[in-house]
Amino acid sequence: MKGAIIYPSSLGELVTHKYFRAVPVDPVTESSLTWQPVASGDPDKPGVADIRSGARGKTREGVPYEQL
Repeated sequence: MKGAIIYPSSLGELVTHKYFRAVPVDPVTESSLTWQPVASGDPDKPGVADIRSGARGKTREGVPYEQL
């Protein structure tokens, strides 16, 4: 099917399939291990649709890091 969205099952899968050389570093935590995956909202297309920072706390503007 042309244009079908297929989400990776993990960030590591993006490295395995050579989309990335390595999982990127979260600029807030300075670690590649703290990312919080956001699951696809579509039960027919499971997987990681987005990522959020795993940092605790808020920005100077009061926005929680996990909402960025």
